[in-house]
Amino acid sequence: MRKRKSPAFTLLESLIAMFMLSLVLTFTALLFHKSYQVTRKLDEKERTRQAARMGLDRITSELREAVEITDSGGGVLEFLKIDPNATIVEPEAEPEDPEDDFEPAPYNAMIAYPLSSRLRVRYRTENEKLIREVRRASGGGWVGQVVVVGVNSFLCEQNPDNRGEVDVTVSVLDNRIVKTISSRVLCPCIREEFGV
Repeated sequence: MRKRKSPAFTLLESLIAMFMLSLVLTFTALLFHKSYQVTRKLDEKERTRQAARMGLDRITSELREAVEITDSGGGVLEFLKIDPNATIVEPEAEPEDPEDDFEPAPYNAMIAYPLSSRLRVRYRTENEKLIREVRRASGGGWVGQVVVVGVNSFLCEQNPDNRGEVDVTVSVLDNRIVKTISSRVLCPCIREEFGV
């Protein structure tokens, strides 16, 4: 009788198959590792861009409410704005039957919103954090909060030719490269000389 050949693999065939399988698994692991690194890098860039955009949006939205910019140099922005919780001081009512020479009492923004109903707001950077501090314009202590992390610095420049127009530039560090984004803000209350 003839002996049948065994259907098993030889040692050499098994070693070659294991070597090829390990090559495929190694290249697959390298591919996943590289894709993870690329994804992480893109995520860091997006977080950096988002930090810059959030910082810029916060500063510009609040600047639109400013009635007077008191300091915009040296990495600090300080301005006055109306407290949103303040109530307006109504003008004196006119008499029902005024005299011919009757003149109404003066009424302007300082009477409508006195200093006690205004807030002093300050933005500054410290240790790559954009910090917002606020206090009553009439006095008191500053209350601070971190607006966003990742902002290196910002710059606010008032346009001398156009009252109430401010250019805001926020700088962030992205992979050892400083990137900036800018926005031009029109402060309607300053433009209309609300605070004067």
